Order: sequence, then structure tokens, then C-alpha cells
Amino acid sequence: MARRGLGYVCGHRGDRYNVGMRQTLPLLLTLFAMMCFGGCGDDDSSTRDASPDVTEDATEDTTAEDTTPAEDTAVADTAPEDTNRPPVLCPSDLTVTTAMRLDIPATWDPEDPDVTAGIPGYDPGEGVMHVWLRQELAFEESEMVSATVRLCGNLLPEVQKNIGYMGAIQLDTPVEVFDALEDELSTTVTFESLEPDAPFSVDPQWLVLGADFDPDGDEEWPEDWTRTAALRERILDPDGDGVLGLTAFPRTGEGFVPPITIASATANPMAASTADAVGVALRARFAISGERVGCLEATGAAELESFDAQVVDCHRLGSAEGRNCTRAQARFVHSHTPVFRFAPGTFEMKLGRSTDTCADIREALPVPE
Repeated sequence: MARRGLGYVCGHRGDRYNVGMRQTLPLLLTLFAMMCFGGCGDDDSSTRDASPDVTEDATEDTTAEDTTPAEDTAVADTAPEDTNRPPVLCPSDLTVTTAMRLDIPATWDPEDPDVTAGIPGYDPGEGVMHVWLRQELAFEESEMVSATVRLCGNLLPEVQKNIGYMGAIQLDTPVEVFDALEDELSTTVTFESLEPDAPFSVDPQWLVLGADFDPDGDEEWPEDWTRTAALRERILDPDGDGVLGLTAFPRTGEGFVPPITIASATANPMAASTADAVGVALRARFAISGERVGCLEATGAAELESFDAQVVDCHRLGSAEGRNCTRAQARFVHSHTPVFRFAPGTFEMKLGRSTDTCADIREALPVPE
């Protein structure tokens, strides 16, 4: 019986290849490797079959990642700016509430030819009048915006007295008075475009308070509303507090004193001959233009084109309710009130809320430091 060598492992009979052990072992290993390279072991075969595909995909992905940014960068560096890109536009179909404060420089001089008092009793000076407005702006797919405007405050400059008891006089109307007013005016705001920062202007309109007067009519503003019974009947009480005209209250304390109602009231600033409330009839016409800051805020120029005001009533300090000044006392207070000369000023506008009162409007835009 012939011996079988190691050559039988892969199906070859050892007695046919009768070689020595040293020569046979390398040969068998070589043959085994050649035979198994193409298919011995399914797991190894699947791994090899998948490997070239993964490697090829990874090569392609890596190539794409390496070249795409470079191409994008090249395009960004060489592409011209897109000047035809449409601008970002502000909303044009909404209604908003805004707060506006006008800052109007003023000067006054007791030697002004329009001063009627023989001894005006105050020093010349300069200051700023502050006016607050509450606006409802109705944007309607157009550069033309409808606006409803309500006066929310009017603070006159401080005026220093130089006769009798010394101190400063300044009149201010509480915000509650303006909230109670039903007077408002309608106007139009025109924007040059709907883009942010676009210039705009407000169509000037007359604001009249405290008197029945048509500013667009042929009648001139009366020099003295208390002169005749017919004129006095046209003086209104818009805030309904019993003092005719729009009521303003003098500041007191910390160097402020109330206005006097008769010439002899020069010694005691808190005597019954002084006024603790002053009623005013007024008309004013503002010109406003500026630029948006974004879409719903703005700054610009404000000019008081015309301003007329007269003290038409007052209430004496310490008097019972309804015991107002006489016509002569009201005229005295008016004649000793400075004639203000106004110069062009500025305005600031901020976005508000639909529920804002006049107190909110003034809080949003306080008097500048």
C-alpha cells in the first residue's frame, strides 16, 4: 500500500508526486495559496468585494469635498455684486401707534414789541418747548399713510421773574387732561419709498384747542378772546374741569412760583391773588420731516410754522371750585406771559402700543437731559 504524503491535502495523491518532505511543504503551501485566493472562505470574499466599493466612494466624496469649497470661493471672489436684488421693504399693510416728541427752541424778551404789559416782570431768556404727540399710522399698501394725531403734552420753558417775589414760572398740563380730550386731527404722512431709512414728511395741519375757531377759514385769530361777549361764547372747556380753555398748572416749590393775577400781588407767592390753574386757547401748526430709523422709528426736523395762545381764564389759589378769575385778572396773567419766538427744532419718534395713554407716550420719550 503506497504512502500518502501531504500532497493529498488539496486533492493530489502523494504517491504520484513522490518528493521529499522539505521539498513538498513549500510547494503545498504555494498551491494552497493559489487555489484559495479566488474563493476559499465566503466571509473573506464578501469583505474584499465590498472594500473596493467603499474605497472608491470615499475617494469620490473626498474629492468632492476638497474641490467644491474651492470652486465656491472662486465664484464668490469673482462674481459681481447683484445690483438688481430687490430691497428689503417695510410693512405696508398694518396700523401702528407711535410716540413723538417735538423739541422746539424758544426765546423771549420783555422788550418784544408784541408785549403789552407796561412792566412785564420777567427776564429775557431762551429754552425749549416740548410737545408730545400720539399718532395712529395706517399703512395701506402705499407710500401715503393716513395718520390720526392727538396732543399728549405741551411743556413751556421756565421763565424767570424779576419783580415782586422771585422765582421761575413754568406751565404744564397733566397727562390725564390730554387723555380726556376728544380733540384730534387727521393728516397724511408721505414716504418717498417703503424702504427702511426712507425720507418722509407730514402734511401740516392746524391744531386748535380751547376755542371754537376754524383755522382754514378767513377769520384771523382774535387778539383778545375775552374782549366781547360773542368771542367769550366761543371759548370752550375741552377738558371739562370748569376752567375755560385747555388747563395748565403752574409748577410750585423748588424755586417755582405761580403767576400773579393783580399788580399788587408782589409779596406773597402763595396769596389768594395768584393763579393755581390757567386756561389757554391756542392754535398751532407744525411742519415735520425726517427719515425712518428702521421701519417704525424716526428722527428729523420739526418747525412750529405758526403758534398763537392766550390766557382766557384762570383759577385763584385758595378759591372755591368755580370761583374763577375775573376777565381783568385773566387779561393780567396773559399780558405778563412772555411772547415766545420759536426757531426750527427736531423730533424723535418711537414705536408704541395701541393701548398707550398719554402718560405712556411721555414716559417713552422723556425730556432730554
